[in-house]
Amino acid sequence: MKRILLLFALAVIIPVSAFARGGKLSTLTVFFPNGTPTESMKEVSNYLTKDLTLIEGSFINQFITQSFSGSTGKLIELIELLHTNQFELKVAFADLKDDRVTFSLCQNAAGPGKAMITVNTTKEDFKMSELKIQIPPAKGNVEPDAQAKKRGTKNPE
Repeated sequence: MKRILLLFALAVIIPVSAFARGGKLSTLTVFFPNGTPTESMKEVSNYLTKDLTLIEGSFINQFITQSFSGSTGKLIELIELLHTNQFELKVAFADLKDDRVTFSLCQNAAGPGKAMITVNTTKEDFKMSELKIQIPPAKGNVEPDAQAKKRGTKNPE
């Protein structure tokens, strides 16, 4: 009975996060969408290793975060490259509190092909005004003008 009480007390006192596995990543890690051709994987991996600089990477359980340095133009190209290769992207903006880092790339191994890029809003040499992200609408999303043309009416302005 004492053993059961001790185990129960430990389960209550020790947070679940104490059982998480985590650490540093020594190499680039990317979880690609299912069915991604080998050529596309090589293209993305080469871009991340040759056109950008990996500052550091870490993982906790199945979640990885990798921090990169690079220009505004290189970040735009990366976003376009990931989108072209069927990644579901989210872009966020935050103070990453490290001027070496231009952006971080976060992924969950349980959801390959999904990624979040967080742009460092306080990086001194990053030209935020040049950041123009153009991603075509997802399938099924139609611009208002296209819907109006379909109905044979003009879109009111």
